[in-house]
Amino acid sequence: MLRWATENDCVDKYYDLLIQQFAHSSNFDTADHNYDVFIQPNLMQFNREQFLAIYDGINRSRQCYAHRFGRLVLSL
Repeated sequence: MLRWATENDCVDKYYDLLIQQFAHSSNFDTADHNYDVFIQPNLMQFNREQFLAIYDGINRSRQCYAHRFGRLVLSL
């Protein structure tokens, strides 16, 4: 999917979608999985606005806030 986003000049939208997938995790296990798959591998690619969206998503979602990396991300 990243290759398609790159070819179609919509990489920022792709990263926004990954963040939304994480922020709307339905339970703690899903939050952990979504962080491992969508957020952690792309930390170096996110821009400032996307980091703010991750931060906001963590604060709004109990599943994300309490997941195993929530406190680490909030301390950045």
